Amino acid sequence: MAELDSRLSYVLYYFILPAVVVYLVAVYVFGITRHKLHHLMHGFIGNWMHRKLFLEVKKILFQGMQDLKEKAQRDLDVLEIGVGGGENFKFYPKGTNLTCLDPHSHPHREAQFKKHLEECGDHVKVVGFVKNFAEDMSDIKDNTFDAVVCTVCHGGTFFFLEHVAGKKGTFIRRLQNLLQLIRPADKGNINRETWSFLDQSNFSQVQYEHYTAKTWFFFFMKPCLYGTAVK
Repeated sequence: MAELDSRLSYVLYYFILPAVVVYLVAVYVFGITRHKLHHLMHGFIGNWMHRKLFLEVKKILFQGMQDLKEKAQRDLDVLEIGVGGGENFKFYPKGTNLTCLDPHSHPHREAQFKKHLEECGDHVKVVGFVKNFAEDMSDIKDNTFDAVVCTVCHGGTFFFLEHVAGKKGTFIRRLQNLLQLIRPADKGNINRETWSFLDQSNFSQVQYEHYTAKTWFFFFMKPCLYGTAVK
């Protein structure tokens, strides 16, 4: 119990309190609106996660896209749900026709989207952008895509990579449960056991691996999961 109290005190003084101070100074001293600050922080955290948590694993995961393209012997039709600022563009193989589904729109994200699209040259072509949530994909045609990065035709492959809940009983899991009560993420979930949903899904094949990200910044996001599921 004493060890747990010590860890919680460390998190409080070195992570939570500094974040609160930065927030108050930004809003009440520099006059940055809460809406703008929210998007700036979301962009910073998102870029950090892609760079530090997921980069090396994404290279492995997205190799499956190249394998799919070689098997199909044509351009690949891909749907990305929650495209954000286009951080995944550089991982797609040359000859990818990409349809994006995302409910959010903000100047910072749009600028990042254009920047990442320009950086990948002509090997990725955005052929459609639907502004909506994944719960409503009425504007997305059925049986259309070879792969989905985040409803797929029969035999299509679903690629996934995300931070997940830590092992039950660990300090990280307890902290995740506490932070989830505060809802620090943008309506997200930091203590979801994603693998349990995959195990109960109707996919014909499911493969996934747990791994621990090598970082102490936002260390409660260290537990991660990646893999593929075939419909």
